[in-house]
Amino acid sequence: MSSIIPWSPLQEMREAIDRLMDETSLLVPSRSTFPALNVHQTDKEVVVEAHVPGYKEDELEVEIGDGVLTLSGKTEEEKEEKDKQYLHREWSSESFTRSITLPENVDENKVEAGLKDGVLTITLQKLKAEKPKVKKIRVGRK
Repeated sequence: MSSIIPWSPLQEMREAIDRLMDETSLLVPSRSTFPALNVHQTDKEVVVEAHVPGYKEDELEVEIGDGVLTLSGKTEEEKEEKDKQYLHREWSSESFTRSITLPENVDENKVEAGLKDGVLTITLQKLKAEKPKVKKIRVGRK
């Protein structure tokens, strides 16, 4: 036998808000996916593009090691000027770190990075594929 639960408009509203938040969280990227990345490759290189609008070269850092590429950035808060009377202020310092695993055939010693129009482009050269050495074995009688 099921019990009767009294109707609660607040509980119904909470459930509706929870459903809405679950649905919209799929549409809005979380801060952990910043910066947005595109990764593509050619025969000779792997290219990582990171969308970092508003960041300057000296605010970005690129590190590579053990097959992982790590991008990080930090902006400094603009110093508040005493002669300005802010009515609303949202600018502050920000920082991010994002790491991705690279393919095994990347040469970690041949990496270039550049920033243009808010896009950080990292170009990683691929290792030259070595042909397996083949040794012929003479078959003899035993």
